[in-house]
Amino acid sequence: MQTIINSMKQLIVFFMLVSGTVSAQWINKTSGNDFDGRFRRSYVESKSGDSIFILEEDPEDYPNPFMEIFLGYVCDDETSIQIALTVNGQVYVYDFLGHAIRGSKSYLIGTMWDGNFGKHFKIATKMSVRVHQQHCEITDKVFNMAGSAAALKFVTRK
Repeated sequence: MQTIINSMKQLIVFFMLVSGTVSAQWINKTSGNDFDGRFRRSYVESKSGDSIFILEEDPEDYPNPFMEIFLGYVCDDETSIQIALTVNGQVYVYDFLGHAIRGSKSYLIGTMWDGNFGKHFKIATKMSVRVHQQHCEITDKVFNMAGSAAALKFVTRK
């Protein structure tokens, strides 16, 4: 009986480790529709599992993808968003203006790939996103950046 219980415990720990690893990985997808044609998207789930950070191909600003964060619920149509990228233990903070889209469930953050942001995005180990909402509390989300360079390469095709 004790052997069965130990085996079940090991199995539970295994599934917890596997599910934690899967949720921390960037996922690449090619989508499309009759209006926009085919486009590429990469996304990663937050460490808490309740938000998604997305890079999506932007035909109007190709090859620079736009960034979007799904929070589940947002209060303001427009807000400031800070992205902190951790590179070799050093934190670099970048400021963006976010616009609520798609039924007020996410913010379109825009693009900012020139200069250090693009370089830091590719090599960061961690990304923290802070959304300042006037009518709600500040929202902080943390994302694992393992594979971010490959995700950016997939979306930009270079």
